[in-house]
Amino acid sequence: MVAPPSFIVLATSVLASLGSTLSHIPSSHVLHEQRRSLPAQWSLHRRADPDLMLPLSIALVQSNIGNLEEHLLNIADPDSPNYGKHWTPAQVRETFRPSRESAHVVYSWLKADGVQPERAELSHDGMFVRVNVSIAEAERLLATEYYVYQDEDGAESVACKHGYHLPEHVSRHVDLVRPTIDFSELSHSGTAMLKRAYAGRRRLKRPAFSQAVGGLHPSMKARAGSPGDLSKCDTKVTLDCLRDLYGFRYVSVAPEKNSIGIVELGDQTYNSDDLDVFFAKYSPGRVGHRPQLVSINGGKVNTSSTDLDFIQESNLDLSLVMGLLNEAQQVLLYQNGNNDLIEDLLSALDKEYFAVGGPGSYWPDYPATCQYVTVVGATQIPPGKPTADAESAPTRFASGGGFSNLFPRPRFQERAVQKYLDEFAPPYGPDVFNRTGRAYPDVAVNGHNIAGINNGKDWVSGGTSASAPIFAAMLTAVNDARIAAGKSPVGWINPMIYSHFFTGVWNDITNGSNPGCGTDGFPAAPGWDPVTGLGTPNFPRMLAAFMALP
Repeated sequence: MVAPPSFIVLATSVLASLGSTLSHIPSSHVLHEQRRSLPAQWSLHRRADPDLMLPLSIALVQSNIGNLEEHLLNIADPDSPNYGKHWTPAQVRETFRPSRESAHVVYSWLKADGVQPERAELSHDGMFVRVNVSIAEAERLLATEYYVYQDEDGAESVACKHGYHLPEHVSRHVDLVRPTIDFSELSHSGTAMLKRAYAGRRRLKRPAFSQAVGGLHPSMKARAGSPGDLSKCDTKVTLDCLRDLYGFRYVSVAPEKNSIGIVELGDQTYNSDDLDVFFAKYSPGRVGHRPQLVSINGGKVNTSSTDLDFIQESNLDLSLVMGLLNEAQQVLLYQNGNNDLIEDLLSALDKEYFAVGGPGSYWPDYPATCQYVTVVGATQIPPGKPTADAESAPTRFASGGGFSNLFPRPRFQERAVQKYLDEFAPPYGPDVFNRTGRAYPDVAVNGHNIAGINNGKDWVSGGTSASAPIFAAMLTAVNDARIAAGKSPVGWINPMIYSHFFTGVWNDITNGSNPGCGTDGFPAAPGWDPVTGLGTPNFPRMLAAFMALP
């Protein structure tokens, strides 16, 4: 059975009308992309070395992209007669593959500007033309200037100062070029590096907070219970706490036909001894089990690493997913040698399903703001309360949520989100949030004081990066049940979970908010809200709702 495909939309940024500082822009070139402002905590540092090598990636315009939503809803809308009839990866590639003309135009442009065709290569899916060029060559090709930017902690990145330009006839065939206006570490083999080791640490996925249990406040440490103790889940959320919170007790039926993939970037790695200590305490049947490595861009793991900067996130992801799913369940580890999630991974995994968490801010986060991603917010058990009581929004960190400035609100969200805007939204102006944008998160799961093991010691950590793998484990169980019943995997779930078929599935979270950006944030409220989405899952009801679909 073929897993449901993901569709990659490469959207060109909305361009502002600011003029370029360059005086040598050829008359044949047009502004293609432009950055409105610098990311927080970054500042211009110096001109980039003209001999520095860039791994330039040119994303080609995809065919039939205007029909994307129609195609997706045709198989993901539970009211559609074609629900669940997923396309094969070959169908996806054939439908959306850029035209040969687009690739030809880009190759001809590179050659005309002095970059020989043999230096460039077309990606296997036909989506990207990749070529290593010097800064001097990139500036000539893109009619721009590259600078080195530095953040407040010293990490450095190379990017265009304002925007970049393409010949008008080329611009029609290109969605975007990277690296240009984005701020990301250069990690392509053979290229010059800018403070790579330090910058790499800065860009790792990390929990919103983490600390050793020995470092907890004495009152919390005293309350941190034993593995099977459900009376102290407010201070230490174990696997048993999560199972009790959401009724998530499931044994795989068709594990040989179903798998879950976990993504780690760059030097992130798990510590094998830590996994075994965790499993011995919370999921004994998993002791000795390891994920199956799928290397992307030379990705590798160092299972003996003790560097907390590198092991915390991977330890957390694998402990939660493997611990919540029984030992028969296949777990794949997609280890990307680069720190670039969007291009490298989605190009390599064009048929995989991802659930992601977003950081807490009101500057909308990509890809969280894309409607084709299921976004998971975080909750917590209120201090001193049992698992049977209602959860709340976390208080130690702000769970990410808000409204996109780029993507419009999809119609499947309209009723739920409009109710919040009409009845509960704070009176912030359009400079704070866009009332018509794609709203997120979609759902939420506990992400506070999650039990873990790092370097052999008990830790608790939190953030939506803990919530997302928990929800992903639940969806893996749903897929297992559907496959065992002869049905298709769930695929893109967003149109379903907002539908009438899922009424009563969610535990509504109505307490708390996500303060930030100098405001009190958005308050949680009955129904959907931009803090906890539709709410947390009642797994038996969620499983029943998915099983009721064709």
